[in-house]
Amino acid sequence: MFPAWHILTTSISPGWGDLYYTGAVQKDGYDLADQQINEKLKSDASNSLEAPANAKPARSFASCSGSYTQDYYGTVRIVPNATGLLVYPGHKTTPFLLVPYDGDTFRDTSEGSTAKFTMGSDETATSVWFTWSETPGRNGTFIWTFP
Repeated sequence: MFPAWHILTTSISPGWGDLYYTGAVQKDGYDLADQQINEKLKSDASNSLEAPANAKPARSFASCSGSYTQDYYGTVRIVPNATGLLVYPGHKTTPFLLVPYDGDTFRDTSEGSTAKFTMGSDETATSVWFTWSETPGRNGTFIWTFP
């Protein structure tokens, strides 16, 4: 069952109600869903990977390197390269690239998701939070385990 505000509920339920009470669909609920999806796609497309004008510089990429673990998702390995940080989730051999965005925040160049590092007193990362791993009931924070 989808929550009352879910796009599938708002597009399908009115049609079922129309069929039940009148024998025919009176209003196309899919038009509303299509509009909502297109608006979301437009807002995502306008969410540029360009850093803000007043962005803080990134620390050295080496300060973020290492392996980070999360109970549900397992381990990600982060390796610095010339343009950013290569992230190897789990046992994958193909990384995705994080580029500096604003201070300790980086952006994924392929998906547009965000990674935010928490730095310790010695200026090295102690954890990283990924937006792609933050879901209901799941914490998206990975804790540094070893270099």
